[in-house]
Amino acid sequence: MSDNRVDPWKKHYVTGTLPQLKNDRLSWLDPMFPSMDPLTLRLDPPSTNALPKPSPAELDDLYLSERLQKHFMYGLTTWEAAILASAEEYTAYDESDHTTANDLCVDEDSWLRVWQKYRWRIDFVQQQHWTGNAGRKWTVDDPFLWKELSKCIQLADNILRVSATEPWLRMLLSKDGLESVKVEVPYGSKNWEQIWRVKNDTSFMTTTQAVLDFFEDPEFYTAVLWAFKDHSTNFVASDNGSAEVGTTHQTYNAHRRLSPITLDIVYLQTMLDPSATAVSKRLALHLQALTIVHELMFGAREYYPEMGHSWEGSALGGSLFGIESLETGSHYRNSNAAGIIAGLAVWPNINSHTWHETYGVALCIPSYRTTWPAPALWATSFRSGDFWNKIVPKYGPGALKMPKPLVDVTIEDAPFKSAGGPVPSQARWVMGYIPPEWHRKSLGTLARRLTSRRRAYQTRRPWFPDTFAMWQMTPWSWTDFRRELNVALTIHFVRRGLVDQLYLQSMIVRLIHPLVIGVKFPDGRVSMQIPPGFEHVNKECAVQAWFFRAIGILMAASLPAHDGEVVPEREPSHYSNPNPWKIKASVATALNSAERSDLSAAMRYLYRNRHKYDGFRMDKRHHAPDPPKNRLNLRRDLIELAVSCWDAFEAVCDLPLGLRGAFFTTVNDMTAQLKADLGNDYRSWLDFNFRMPEYAGVWENGRATGLEKFKEVLKDGWDAMSPAFGEEAVLRFNGEPVKDPGHIEIEPTWAIGCVGIAGDVVPVDQRPGKGDFKYFTTSQMYDQAVEEGKPVLIAEEGIHLNIFLVSDVKELLGNITEEQLNTITSKEYNGQQLKPEAVKLLRQAAPNLVPLGRAMRLWREDEIALCDGTNGYPFCVRIADSIFDLTGACEPSHCWVSDADILKDVDYLDNAGPDKRVNVLEILRSTPGGNPSQKLLQAGVFPRAVSDQISRYRIGYVNSKVPRATHRHHERTFTEKSLRRYEFVDCSMYVAIHDKVYDITNHVMLHPGGERLLVENGGRDITELFNKHHPKSKDELIESLQAVHIGRIVENRSETVLLDGLPSPEVVHHDEILLRNEIYSVRALIDSAENYRLVEALRPYLGKDATQALAAEDDDEGPLTTFARMKGFIVAMTDPKKTQLRNMSIPELRGFDGLDGRLAYVAVDGLIYDVTDVIDFGHKNRNYDNLRNYVGHSIQSDDVLAEYVKNNCEHRLCARFIDFRYADSGPEKFVWNAKRWRPSENHPPLWGYRPPNPPSPPQPYEVAPYPHFQMLEDKYGVQDFFDGPDANTASEVLDSLVNPAGGYEADSDDSDSAQTVYAVQSYQPVMASRYGRNRGKMDVKRRLKEKHRIQRLRGKKTPGIRPRPDDGSVGIEESVCSKRKVHFAKEDGPEKRRKIFEYSTE
Repeated sequence: MSDNRVDPWKKHYVTGTLPQLKNDRLSWLDPMFPSMDPLTLRLDPPSTNALPKPSPAELDDLYLSERLQKHFMYGLTTWEAAILASAEEYTAYDESDHTTANDLCVDEDSWLRVWQKYRWRIDFVQQQHWTGNAGRKWTVDDPFLWKELSKCIQLADNILRVSATEPWLRMLLSKDGLESVKVEVPYGSKNWEQIWRVKNDTSFMTTTQAVLDFFEDPEFYTAVLWAFKDHSTNFVASDNGSAEVGTTHQTYNAHRRLSPITLDIVYLQTMLDPSATAVSKRLALHLQALTIVHELMFGAREYYPEMGHSWEGSALGGSLFGIESLETGSHYRNSNAAGIIAGLAVWPNINSHTWHETYGVALCIPSYRTTWPAPALWATSFRSGDFWNKIVPKYGPGALKMPKPLVDVTIEDAPFKSAGGPVPSQARWVMGYIPPEWHRKSLGTLARRLTSRRRAYQTRRPWFPDTFAMWQMTPWSWTDFRRELNVALTIHFVRRGLVDQLYLQSMIVRLIHPLVIGVKFPDGRVSMQIPPGFEHVNKECAVQAWFFRAIGILMAASLPAHDGEVVPEREPSHYSNPNPWKIKASVATALNSAERSDLSAAMRYLYRNRHKYDGFRMDKRHHAPDPPKNRLNLRRDLIELAVSCWDAFEAVCDLPLGLRGAFFTTVNDMTAQLKADLGNDYRSWLDFNFRMPEYAGVWENGRATGLEKFKEVLKDGWDAMSPAFGEEAVLRFNGEPVKDPGHIEIEPTWAIGCVGIAGDVVPVDQRPGKGDFKYFTTSQMYDQAVEEGKPVLIAEEGIHLNIFLVSDVKELLGNITEEQLNTITSKEYNGQQLKPEAVKLLRQAAPNLVPLGRAMRLWREDEIALCDGTNGYPFCVRIADSIFDLTGACEPSHCWVSDADILKDVDYLDNAGPDKRVNVLEILRSTPGGNPSQKLLQAGVFPRAVSDQISRYRIGYVNSKVPRATHRHHERTFTEKSLRRYEFVDCSMYVAIHDKVYDITNHVMLHPGGERLLVENGGRDITELFNKHHPKSKDELIESLQAVHIGRIVENRSETVLLDGLPSPEVVHHDEILLRNEIYSVRALIDSAENYRLVEALRPYLGKDATQALAAEDDDEGPLTTFARMKGFIVAMTDPKKTQLRNMSIPELRGFDGLDGRLAYVAVDGLIYDVTDVIDFGHKNRNYDNLRNYVGHSIQSDDVLAEYVKNNCEHRLCARFIDFRYADSGPEKFVWNAKRWRPSENHPPLWGYRPPNPPSPPQPYEVAPYPHFQMLEDKYGVQDFFDGPDANTASEVLDSLVNPAGGYEADSDDSDSAQTVYAVQSYQPVMASRYGRNRGKMDVKRRLKEKHRIQRLRGKKTPGIRPRPDDGSVGIEESVCSKRKVHFAKEDGPEKRRKIFEYSTE
């Protein structure tokens, strides 16, 4: 896995264009083990030597890519799919004539009239794009295009003629082959709907010739009008993330029904692309032919909007899909549909997101998604003349069905399962499968080759079971949410338009599912609610979801405040005015008036019904009474709620190394940004800089676990081959089963032919009393020595670092000189330290010498584990990154039992409920040498509260990883002014050295030069100080600081008044672009040669403020969106626009005295500064020593302090100081409130495990043909997703966990009596209709329907629903899918025939 490989897979296959998730920057399709040629798909020959174990980051790349490969390629990795795709490699010699021969003859004269060449009368002009797509004219007059398309049509003609012999199509087109019935939707709901379906009685079946005559009927084929389209111009994908490769429309011209069919150019692009592989071209031909037949089915009968899938299920054995990419529909912009294999899927796929689409089918949990990867010999056989001339006549329409030797079954839904997507597993052999006679030998060879290769690479990767098992137990394995987070960071948080806010709201809902966040009036505090239907949420699977809930709530806090508005429907800005569809010039003069009229009507319809962005309602967000103070509190409540969810994550999951640092760095950064947003009344976007840190491969205790730990946490034992285990792994970890190392892959039957502590342990009887010592950090020790003028050194004795005066050591060792002292000491991490031999000499000279104190040391995990209170070691515990010595409390038998009361403050703590107290001391005693955080959280006590109260017993720390910038475009940018927000070590301390910004929060206590120098210069550029104190070692130190490098300093430019609508030249230069407050250099982009096409696309924006253009950009790959992601080209930042400071009088200032939960303000020279954080966290900075004396007053008698505040607290300005003001004077009707924000009590429930219900999949006869039916709730104007009095707070659920015997009851009476009103913020999925076809639509609709079903059962009137007319008339409602309209009609009984569906597309 070399890091310098060039990834050729992006060039030849559809892999997406957005920045990838992987550290190595390769595409998800790239096979890391083993390597493979993307053109020939030849694998490196497997050797018997085991591959070396990759690094943790490489393992994350490997498992992430393989999981995505299995997701998009039907349970197969790339190298497995390559074996299936190489048909020539496993085709038997005597089966090659009808399998791999490419001798299909194109005979245009034999085609059905519906798709003969003269029927392709509409040309399509493809739109140009800046990424390099020059656009072209798609017309059948192009000989190269027609050569490829004619092959597809010949194949489609053969397929349709064979399908005409099948009972399904013969019943569909018979006069009496359908029946109208009422079914229960969903099953068990007592809600009955009318549908059409094929009768079971085959006596009504028509003949094959009658079917062909139907397609040859001029009334039918003259209504079918073929055209091309470019789906990538829509920039929107379908619900499942795929593009519509074909669409059948319906329109009328003079009462004549027309059926324009548009085929996406994506398959033809692949066939014409010289860079596409032979495998991809062959697959594209096959998929294009089937798409043509699929779309033609919709013109046959108008009863069924899903006729194409029903035909595929009957003729092929399921619905066929190709390879898809990671992002939205725009990824088809500059790539084709080139894939390796296709797959067949069960249609319809019934799950909880589509339960409203089930007709008489019992929806079971868990629900399953079944797919079969397609062996390439199936597609290649369709191109063989012998197949159509010999095999099909002998075996009939069954010859068209795809072989299904492999199957992939994944669980899509489970009881109380979190919103993470389905997790694929490895496709397995169908043991009872019977291969078709004409492919028997070839499929047997395929099975043996694939099984042999699987065994070979199982042997080569002995490290796989343990490392993969651990990876699945971490949030890194949640690929769906990682993909969503990547899209949010690379698109929505970059572009920041209204549409991006809508997408982020929908994303947040999926991340925090099923929690609902609201605002409780009148105090305007955030509350976390459990919606109806999830009352018993004390049992949950896939507990890693708590991490993503915390991330989702942080994202909610980062969204800007919004006053609410309705955004109307609009066309994409990139649409060109001319109609891209034109009548073909070669036939224009030969058309009669009726034909010309039909073509014109069809083109007008296509142009009029191009994709549009639908209107939506953006509700109020971060809205609270008495803004802006309460808006600040509300957003801080959200941040605190995210921290509570993080605590829940820690309570139920092992904590991976590095995740805590990344999360709390983001928390502190957002808090600092929010406090600095006073000028905009706390309404602004907050930069959301969270990125998953590099996977460390170990837990926070420094240890890695493997397969045994994976087994241990599963509930029902271990059997990797049983379906029960597979469900267990999915539900518990949102993962897949892992096979034992000894497991041997077998062919299907049908295919057979630790380092110890440095130093010695000090005996118990020689240990001084712990209470006699004070522990110092390295920096504190240095500061103390400098202040007293007495240098010290360290002696390592056992696990302790004892501090002695240099003068005492010299005297005890015989009055040695300074030179002699240097020979027996060495410069170590914590300072000057005696060598072990010198320590022994010192103890021999003075065995009872008591040290001045002890230095806090960096502990290893094995050292912590040994400190369990036995064998002469102290009793220590670890909480977060700190080590505490609690020996006196946990070893009362020792002579220092007087310390047994050290935990008196936390011996018993309240557990958020009446009369519920937790014995914290007992919990701490139960984890000798370990981390009690999980037990504390499970008991309802937050570890932070415990660590704060025992802080004086802190004796050491562990190294905490800080997330660093891994890519130049991921670096954060600061100005010297914005860097000042990060000056306190208790929050986040950043410094700049040579224009690079470093997070030294965890480094301050280790600084050998003392912490005072850093504390007084935090949040500043310390280059001069650094060079002064480290003249010789600065290069070495800079190299060591790269681990905490997070950003860089750029120029600060003051924003001036616009001149003629343009920024001042002093702000934005002629070769720069202003995007929000960041100035990007196009000159730097040119010099880097990173994207030359982007330079040309940015030319219209040079020297301008393009912020509005960026927000309005529709394309996820638009030039401004792409450029805004390139943070490495930011050269300057502008100051935010200053707002008028409010006035504050002397009496009002007196109230901000910092006492009793009030804020702390001071006045200097007529300006007032908010110094609350300085009082809380700045006590180590000597320059603020006297500040507390002036809180609530003006600094008048201390000129030095006043000058320091003016020069260093400009970012804390909050008001203008006046002698007196009237409360209601002038336009300012504002009342100051000195009350300090306190986090609300929102403790998330700690959920456990809930076993799955036994599955009961639907029978095939219950679901075909399948009408994709949309219900009436598509355009609700919904205010919230739960009723306030009926919602259950998370704390109530937590009470039920603490006292399970008491059960759970929603206390609705208290809610009613208090007249509590809950208003869901707009980061809940509130939509008047929809925006495009976003991926969250189905989940939103499911919750809507569940809510209104409950309301109907309660007898409540459901708002927003237009009832059906009772007079038998037809009510019309446009569905969510813009491609279809559904007409509803009242039916008196199944015997009464009425046309109830009218569809315009698939």
